[in-house]
Amino acid sequence: MWLEKIKGDFDLSMDHKNRHTANRKHYDHVWSQSAESKVTRRSRRFPFLIILTIFLGAVIQSGCAGVASANSSSDANATRPAALAVSLSPTSLTFPSQQIGTISTSHSVTFTNSGQTTLTFNGNFLISGDFVFGGTGTCGQSLAAGASCLITVKFTPRALGTRTGTVTLNDNAPNSPQTIPLTGTGISSGLTALNISTTSLPSGAVGQAYSASLSATGGNTPYTWSLGSGALPEGLSLSFSGAISGTPTTAGSSTFTAVVTDPGQQSAQKSFSISIANPAGSCEATGGGVCRYVSPTGSDSNPGTSAAPFRTIQKAANVVNPGDVVIVANGIYSNSAASGVGSTLVNVTRGGTAGNPVTFQSQNLHGAVLDGLSNTTAEGIEFGANYVTVRGFEVRGFSDLGIGNDRGGQFADIAQNLIHDIGRYCTDTAIGKVGIFLSINNVTVERNAIYNIGRYSTGENGCSNSTTYYQSNDHGIYIDGASNVIVRNNLFWHNVHGFSVQVYNRLVSNLLIANNTFAFQNPWRPGFIVFGNPPTVPVTNALVENNIFYQPNTAAIYLNSYGVPSGWSVTVSHNLTTAGHTLEFYNGSTVVYDAAPSWVFSANMVNTNPDFVNAASSPYNFHLTSGSPAIGAGLTLPDVTNDYDGVTRGAGNDLGAYQFNWRSSLHLLLVLTGNQSGS
Repeated sequence: MWLEKIKGDFDLSMDHKNRHTANRKHYDHVWSQSAESKVTRRSRRFPFLIILTIFLGAVIQSGCAGVASANSSSDANATRPAALAVSLSPTSLTFPSQQIGTISTSHSVTFTNSGQTTLTFNGNFLISGDFVFGGTGTCGQSLAAGASCLITVKFTPRALGTRTGTVTLNDNAPNSPQTIPLTGTGISSGLTALNISTTSLPSGAVGQAYSASLSATGGNTPYTWSLGSGALPEGLSLSFSGAISGTPTTAGSSTFTAVVTDPGQQSAQKSFSISIANPAGSCEATGGGVCRYVSPTGSDSNPGTSAAPFRTIQKAANVVNPGDVVIVANGIYSNSAASGVGSTLVNVTRGGTAGNPVTFQSQNLHGAVLDGLSNTTAEGIEFGANYVTVRGFEVRGFSDLGIGNDRGGQFADIAQNLIHDIGRYCTDTAIGKVGIFLSINNVTVERNAIYNIGRYSTGENGCSNSTTYYQSNDHGIYIDGASNVIVRNNLFWHNVHGFSVQVYNRLVSNLLIANNTFAFQNPWRPGFIVFGNPPTVPVTNALVENNIFYQPNTAAIYLNSYGVPSGWSVTVSHNLTTAGHTLEFYNGSTVVYDAAPSWVFSANMVNTNPDFVNAASSPYNFHLTSGSPAIGAGLTLPDVTNDYDGVTRGAGNDLGAYQFNWRSSLHLLLVLTGNQSGS
């Protein structure tokens, strides 16, 4: 070692000297005669350096030869320690199909230390997925060289279908950690499939104790219940045992999905609705108003009290005063004598005031049915007076329209109604069939479901049309010159003979279409909303925001002005559509997408699936699932504070008619993961 050090030091010294000499050569031309004495003194030492160099070179050469010989001898006679090496057999485990909620027999993997030193395991083995250790493995804290041990695993499927996991081994081998992939398939337990047997839930009333129970069959007991989506009426709660109880605080209808889970992690879900009405005798009349009552068992000669109700809604409409509330009991309300063009089931000619409106309200949500007797009666309800609210009815079967205000009613609120199957017959008339017709200002349309509006098409129910009006003339809502209109939190679907919302022909200003859900295309026309005004008849200060457009034809909105709009101002913002475009604009000669004069577009999502709970088959459920891109994607709008179910939207406004209920989804997650104590 000392010899190698001397040689190394000497080599470094010589290298330094050589580099020094080379550098010096660059300066030879500036040396002067006055430096001669310095050169002479250096030359006197040079022979000594030569002698030293020769001596050390000989010593180093001899030493290196000896070291090389020694190393060669050592390499020949010594045995190097072998590196750690491990192997797994098999390298993965695949289990036969196993009934969910049961445990399989053990499957083993042989772990072999093929090195020549002891292997040490670092900590515990880890396992993931629907698998557990078998409990009979032979691997301990270490494994001697050349030895093997067994790792045993069992399959415990918690759900149907392919289940995967891994075993992870940590040790001091170079390829640590080692992983063993695990695969198995969960199959039915052989019991009757888990199913929710409850078909419907009873209605309730504000301030009155409510109690109902959900039931299930099949699977394994005990069952655990939770909310999957939607919300219960305010004041009610669902227990893990399936009991719904509490005291409702707000009238309205709530739609939700109940989920039942068994110990084997099988689950089933079903959609329910609970209607909460203002109870008889506790009607919320305002000012000097009174509560009036209508029932299929009443008489129009009665005083209209809860004990002696009227028989017809028209009788109540004829006597109401500002602040009155008309409570209409469950039943079907029709009038075969009201038939032909212009006939109306309920004509409201007496109204209220700004602080004391007149309200017509179904006692139980959608329990009172206004029936046009298969197109016998032309119109359901017409407003000819101001400050009137119509809430909670089912409106169906009229030949021309469900609800309208073209007879002069302003400041109307049309809320929480089911309006469907209007104009469902064969006709070639150019007159449109409409769910809601608005031609007078100041109307709010909110939390309604509007569907199946319009005449039969050729080939439907035996129809053979001589015109194509069935392709475009019938609409969910027809806005004909009405300004200061709000359309919010509504559901529209299968309005395929025109548009869900049509704005047409006359000046319109201050229009808000927000947080609605539209579904299923008109096969003959683009869009769910059409603006059909001539180019010089502008729509101004119109906002189309926070809506979901599911499966429109080509684009979400259609601008069909037959010219270049002038003086319009329309903002289309924060909407979601499954189509590739937000707007299709036909200017009379060409089609333009996603742009129009005086229109502003921002933050709209195209080609995007909203991930509804069920849009595949009826009954549809347009609530959002937990992964929906519509969640939190909306603007916070002062005019939209709740959703279709009455759930408060708060700061995180979702798109569409339903606000995602994250609390219910968190509850479901806690149940499925066994962490039911989470808050």
